[in-house]
Order: sequence, then structure tokens, then C-alpha cells
Amino acid sequence: MNAVPAVPRLPAPPHLAVAALLLLLPWLVYLPALDGDFLFDDVHGIVENEAVHGFGEVHRMVRFWEPSDVSYRPVRYFSYAVDWVRGGGSPRAFHETNLVLHGLGGVAFYTLLLVVLPDRRLAPWAALLWLLHPLQTEAVAYISGRKDLLCTLFYLVALLGQVGRLRARTGTGRAAGGAVFLAAGLLAFLAKEMALTLPAAALAVDALLRPRAGARARLGAALRGGRVFYGLIALAGLAGLVDKLILAPGTKVPFDLLADPLRNLPLAARSLALYLRKAVWPWPLVGDLRGLFPVALGDLRGWGPFWNGGGGLATLVGLAVAGGLLVATRRAQRAGLVRSGLLLYALAALPVANLVPLNEPAAEHYAHLPLLPLAAASATASGSSGRWA
Repeated sequence: MNAVPAVPRLPAPPHLAVAALLLLLPWLVYLPALDGDFLFDDVHGIVENEAVHGFGEVHRMVRFWEPSDVSYRPVRYFSYAVDWVRGGGSPRAFHETNLVLHGLGGVAFYTLLLVVLPDRRLAPWAALLWLLHPLQTEAVAYISGRKDLLCTLFYLVALLGQVGRLRARTGTGRAAGGAVFLAAGLLAFLAKEMALTLPAAALAVDALLRPRAGARARLGAALRGGRVFYGLIALAGLAGLVDKLILAPGTKVPFDLLADPLRNLPLAARSLALYLRKAVWPWPLVGDLRGLFPVALGDLRGWGPFWNGGGGLATLVGLAVAGGLLVATRRAQRAGLVRSGLLLYALAALPVANLVPLNEPAAEHYAHLPLLPLAAASATASGSSGRWA
């Protein structure tokens, strides 16, 4: 009987080399975006917003108890003020910061993957897939995508703080890791509210780092071992929701917190499936690198079906993508990680899944954060098939 040839294994590249590559690649890929101008929301939020033309009105950005154009997402607007002063009002300075933030997000994601993935050789591929995915174009090349870049970066830093807390051997180390998690999580939330899923993501990381056992056993052990910590961050998240929904609401359309989510559930399912379809076949892109937004959005090919969840075909394709990943890895050793990635994708995308009527499209820049677990699941599925492992 002939022996089955062994699948060649790709060696793991040096971590510093991967980090340097992740920092450099956005500058190569998004070089045309550096010459982009202020467009759409940039005009109102930056050019016409005197509050970000310096640091004289920083106090307005921390008045969380009242609705305001700058207290709604103060981390984003403070970063605008830095860029306005640094670049003298030039849009190039804003684009440069977007590229830096995207690269730093790639490094943070890679660092987290080195911890949570059982095979470290998959980490560079998952990080590169997330960093270079065409669906990231709108978040990176559009200045107003800054909120997504900041939210994702601080979200990842918070999860790294969670890893530090879990691996610390002393009380001081655990306290330091928890402090990093809370501080970075607050910054992520103040950049964009979709960071409200962070406590659940922290619990998932905790469960993944537990000794091998069933999913329920890991989750139960994580809850028992960190009940005080998770209780505190749940209270912090509740306070943030009260602020965003009651004290200083930022939604464009009032909504009924009890009735509207149930009414919009079919739309939410279509939106989640649409992001999956876009992840596999992102074209046509609403934002591109030739002219960012080359024509009016209403006339742009592909914009109509993309509005608020897309059509039935997009839904079916998105569901097929999820089903394909599950079927392809159902008997693989890492099938649980693929399922966890899909679950975390749905969790991360829930805040922008049109459960409430925000009068917003299923915009491409919303996928910046949800693409993280999706990239990890895709790399894991490929590794399970024997291609990279």
C-alpha cells in the first residue's frame, strides 16, 4: 500500500516581521486614498464643525449627559481635532491617521490570534485576510470611517487586556489586565457604540483559553471564575446603554426598544446574511480607491439592493456561506473554533444589523469589526482542510 504523502507545512514567520508587514501594507494598498478630499459626512463632521478645529472646545466632547454632535462619539471627534491641528485642515492628515489605525488594528488582531488559535501558523493568514479584505475599503479610505477603525482597535486592545488578566499569576497582574480591558473598552464604546458586544467577546476569549472540555463546561467555568469581573463590566455596559438610549440618544429615528427589534428581526437576518455574502464577494463596492464615492450613492450600481439588508439572493448566498463553513469542518478537529467564529461574527454585527430603524443602509464600513471573527474562522477552516496545517 502506497503511503499518503504528508501535507507540506508552512513555517511560522517571525512575529516582528509579520507586525511590520501589517503596519506597512495599508500604506501600499490605500496609497490612492491619501489624495482623497472631504466627502459626505466629512463635510459636516469636520469642515463645518468648528469644535474639531482645535482643542478649545474639548470640554464639549465629554458632556455625556446631553445629546451633541461631538459628545456622541467623543474619541472620534478628539482624533479629528488632533488631525486638524497637525495638518492645518488638510484631508491628507486625516487619511494618514486612518492608515495608521488600520495597521495597528491588524497588529493587535495578529497578537490576539497568537493566543487564541491553537495553531499559531494560522494567525498571519487570518490577520492578512482581515487587513486586506476589499470590504475594508470604505472604513479605511473614507475619513468618516474613523469611528470603525478606532472602535475596532480599542476593542482588540481590550481583549488583549482580558488575555493579560487571565494569564496573570498575581493579583496585581490581574488587576492591571482588568484595568486595560475597562479603559480600552470605554474608549472603544466612545468611538462607536457597536463596542457594546465587548463583554460577550471577553467571555468567549475566557472560555477559549480554558483547558480542553466541552463548550458548556468552558463557558460555565469562565462565568464562575470571573463573576465579579463580568458583573462589573455588565453594569458598565448597562450604564453606557442608558446614556446612549435615554440621556443622549444618537439614533436618527426614535424607536420602541421593546417592539421594534422584534418587528425588524427578518431585516436583521437579511443584513447579517448580506455581510457574509459581501465578505465572500464584496463587489460592487460603494467606496473604492479610484474616486472613493465616484457617483451619487442613489445612482451607484449595487447600492439599491444593498440598502437595508439587500435582496433575497444576497440572503441565500450569505446563509450558504455560513452553511458551507460549517459543513466543510463538521468533522475537523477545529470545527468548534469555526462555529465560535461564526457566532462571534453574528454577535459583533448585531448592533448594525438593523434590529432598530436607524434609517441607515447596511454600510460596508460596518463590517470592519465583524470581519475579525470571520477572518479567523475562514483561516481555521482552511487550516482544518489541511492546506496550512
